[in-house]
Amino acid sequence: MRGPGRAGGHAPRLRAHPRRRLRRRGRVAALHDRSAPGGRVSDPLRLRVRTPEGLLYDDLVSSIRAEDRDGWFGILPGRRDVLATLPPGLLLFADAEGDGFVALSGGLLALRGGECRVMASEARLARDPVRAADALETLRARRRERAARRRDVMADLEREAIGRMARALREAP
Repeated sequence: MRGPGRAGGHAPRLRAHPRRRLRRRGRVAALHDRSAPGGRVSDPLRLRVRTPEGLLYDDLVSSIRAEDRDGWFGILPGRRDVLATLPPGLLLFADAEGDGFVALSGGLLALRGGECRVMASEARLARDPVRAADALETLRARRRERAARRRDVMADLEREAIGRMARALREAP
């Protein structure tokens, strides 16, 4: 039994909040603006992938798929602006030549005004999924090597600090 001042659902005897209508938020706009005739989006996206060495990819694309810490997400033309951190993995896109893949060592994705910028410390472009997987494995191996070197440097610094503290304690009166 629903009506004014009554809660719906499984608790028909509970009173509804008297100011609920005032607290309700307006509807959030859709992620993709499909305002073109027929529900199609006419303007393509511009994808730019940049590394410290320079611009790896710069072209118009029809779609992008990427992964962040919450999982995979898609970007179509007309999507609202987004900013995401990308873990090591793949970024997929579709352009005039077909499907493309970018193996990333992690990075940042920023979409604003129909332009998607991806910044990564290391990235490799591939048109074949097998080559993309190989490039990704190479990037992961390099990342593991860098992590091992960092651990070695930190261990050396720790040994040096402990040695200096031990000498200082021995020399103290």
